[in-house]
Amino acid sequence: MGAYWQQIMCCLLSGQRFYDRVAEIISDLVGGQVLTEWIPASAIRSSGANAATAGVNGIGMFVYSFADGLDRRVQFNMRVPRDMDLSKPCTFCIGWSSPTVAQNAIMDLAYLISAPGDDTEGLPTTDPGLVFASSAVADGLVISNFTEIPGGTIGPGDVCFHVILERDGNNVNDTLGDVLELHGVSLRYTSKQYGV
Repeated sequence: MGAYWQQIMCCLLSGQRFYDRVAEIISDLVGGQVLTEWIPASAIRSSGANAATAGVNGIGMFVYSFADGLDRRVQFNMRVPRDMDLSKPCTFCIGWSSPTVAQNAIMDLAYLISAPGDDTEGLPTTDPGLVFASSAVADGLVISNFTEIPGGTIGPGDVCFHVILERDGNNVNDTLGDVLELHGVSLRYTSKQYGV
């Protein structure tokens, strides 16, 4: 901490704007915290021939149901967080549950990152065939992580993620044998700013 006081004194003596340097120092001290942006199932859309079914769970909360033995999907758009440190990786995670315990569901993620003027129907990056194990408790919440999006993938002009999430229910490794209920999706990322 003493080194920072020395830097503040140096900026005062050198004529650098005091408040600008203090803001930089505070950002250095508290930046790098991991934050999440949460999208509840009620803010996600499902359309097309392979649409997951909208419904409610046992306590009346909105969920999307992905049937067993079928390929079912949902789609959503999400802004790139303004405070995201683009040099660090970020990860999409899902919150889900199932009445069946200790079995595996196969999930696929496809995403496109765009800046203003980019083609929003371009070829997405895919993260296929991830095996997610259900809870040891019936209807227990599970938080499952997809593969990290490497740092540097998102550019400074990029503003939006376009995402498709699909259960690969026809996959022989999908042993869940029951419905998968999606509660929401989150993006975990590293912040570069203080107080955002």
